[in-house]
Amino acid sequence: MRYTEIKKLIETMQLDEVSMSPSTLQKFLNSPEADGMMIGIEFEMAVPNVDANGEQEPDWEPDYDYNESCGSIDEIINFFRNGDFSSMSRSDADRYRDDLTNEYW
Repeated sequence: MRYTEIKKLIETMQLDEVSMSPSTLQKFLNSPEADGMMIGIEFEMAVPNVDANGEQEPDWEPDYDYNESCGSIDEIINFFRNGDFSSMSRSDADRYRDDLTNEYW
C-alpha cells in the first residue's frame, strides 16, 4: 500500500482504544459499533533473566531515523562532528569538507 493511500485512510478514520481484557474485547467485537472496523494489535515483550551484565550504561546507538535538512557542506560536517556519538576529529572534518567541496564542483 502506498503512503498516499494510507494517508487517505488515516484522514477518514477514527482511532479508538478499548480495554484489552478478553471478555471486554469479545463483547465489543460482537457489538454493532465494531462492524466494519479495522483493528490493530500491539504486542509487548518481557524477557526473563536478562540483565545489563553489570554495565553502568547501556550501549547507546545513534538515531539514524532522525532526518535533518541541511543547506551547506558545513551543516553536513557539523551534523556528523557535533552529534552525541561523533568521534570525528577536526582534521577528518577538514578533509571531508574538502572532499565534499571537490565532489560538488
